[in-house]
Amino acid sequence: MTERIKFGSKDAADRIREQHAEHLCVDDDKRLKTVAFSSDTPESLLQRIEAEATEDRAVDRERSNTAELTDRERNRISDLDGFDRTTTTLSWASAKGVFEREGLGDQFWDAMGYLTDYDDPAEGAEQYVAEYQERGSGGGSRDVGEEDITGAQREANAAAREQAEGCDHAHDVCRNGEPEACEFLADACGYDEEEVDQLLGAEEDDPADADPDEITGEAAGALSRSWNGYKGAIAAFGDALDQAAEAWKHANQAAEAINGIRDRHGQGPLHFDALEVANADLLDLTRKAAADCVECHADHSEHDHAVDADALEDLRKFVDEGAPATPVGTSDTKDRPTDAELAERAPERPPAKGQDTDPKGPAAPIDTSPNHDPAGYPDTPESVYYRGTPVSPFDMESNVRDDRRAISPRDDQRDQRRHREQLDTIAAADATADEETPNGSEQFANEQQGTLGVDVDADQAAEEKQVTLGGADASDTTGALPAAWRREGSTWVAGPFRVQLDSPNGSRWSVRLYGPDHRFDVATDIRTAQQAEAIAEGFTDRVAPDAVSFHSNDSTVPEAAAEAKADATPDSGGLTEYT
Repeated sequence: MTERIKFGSKDAADRIREQHAEHLCVDDDKRLKTVAFSSDTPESLLQRIEAEATEDRAVDRERSNTAELTDRERNRISDLDGFDRTTTTLSWASAKGVFEREGLGDQFWDAMGYLTDYDDPAEGAEQYVAEYQERGSGGGSRDVGEEDITGAQREANAAAREQAEGCDHAHDVCRNGEPEACEFLADACGYDEEEVDQLLGAEEDDPADADPDEITGEAAGALSRSWNGYKGAIAAFGDALDQAAEAWKHANQAAEAINGIRDRHGQGPLHFDALEVANADLLDLTRKAAADCVECHADHSEHDHAVDADALEDLRKFVDEGAPATPVGTSDTKDRPTDAELAERAPERPPAKGQDTDPKGPAAPIDTSPNHDPAGYPDTPESVYYRGTPVSPFDMESNVRDDRRAISPRDDQRDQRRHREQLDTIAAADATADEETPNGSEQFANEQQGTLGVDVDADQAAEEKQVTLGGADASDTTGALPAAWRREGSTWVAGPFRVQLDSPNGSRWSVRLYGPDHRFDVATDIRTAQQAEAIAEGFTDRVAPDAVSFHSNDSTVPEAAAEAKADATPDSGGLTEYT
């Protein structure tokens, strides 16, 4: 019969394996801390090894003792600026474990300010405990009653943990509008009225703003419960919107990556029925919100209008002109960047040599030939094409400067006018870019030249045209891109492109590719900075600067992102979980 003995550390297990290799079982797994011995191993030897393993496990428990932090403890540590890139939740959990190991768990809360002075809170906890024991013992020996005192401390610590867990549970329930849980927070957990109101989201709407006539009796109770239910639902709704937006982004990116990889391997694109159904459900919810929202009115400038006055939100205005055209379609409580903010974040693009910053001369004329139809957005995504391949309306909007698409006609004069204005703007910008280059540009050295692919019209040959752009400086956006990426701290730079490591919430990491007008998430929700760095290095090794493309039908970028993440985080799902 196989005997298995578990050690506290891998080093101790490997040491025993070396000392008693002749007694190891054939199915012993050297990757584990549990050592498997064959059935003929002497009993006396097994007893001696078991004693060593017991001691090693005890040392390991003392060395790695941690205790889970409550939400309230995390919030207090955050208020004390106790979290940074080196001081993590695990560091504070180890510090709390030191206090509980010594029977001082009830002092951890008060000692947090002291521990923030240390780079490692666990080290500060050991020092705190040593000073406490020195003050308490006075250098004397342990007396007879100390065992009873220790038992009482353990009981007190258990009660404190039970109360903390109860407070955490009440915190979550109160947030969903349960009045009894909110009362428990105030009575047993030390929360004041302001903290409870903030938890319920009272900063947006408050019963104090209601009719001044006093409401009493059962009506007052019903009103209070309704307010709590409303605030809890609003908080849950906001969280659900954030989760839906994140899931929608990942689903679209994954679908693009799937078809991109299939295309690279000679397979046709898939039609994602589930994604289409989700899109339909989302639009149905938008229409329902526009139709029956109690407080969705057109004028929110002062927010002092009657709740049953003014016109309701017009969904058609939202669809045709976008969220910024409607007051309800945008929210100042969300940290979403505006288009102007995104433009400011993008790298500055200096003008080409010999080119002024202001356009010279009139814009290029708009194509009004019978084969060109600039009218409106299409009714369906299938009526938008890029090089013969259907693309999404999002790609049509984001890449309108770069690509020429066949757009189906639509009997909506307003959309026709808006689209012609778009073409006027693009034509004016193209006229600026088409200014004459300096004399002698054709004599630039080969290493100072780059090529730009130009789409061909339907009546031209299918091969891609090439036009050579001259530039004496490779850093200019119209010159040749560098052959390789250059690292600058946590950023990899190549001309107008950069790959950057971000940690917006301080605990999870993201790797993002920025272009002059676009952004692509190489990987998000990465656990460590080391993994994020490995993904960035793997991505830049796979994609040369001149191969960067944000087109949806080019899978170079998403496929490289998937492979880089699969290499850096082998347990995250590989190519099927690339962000």
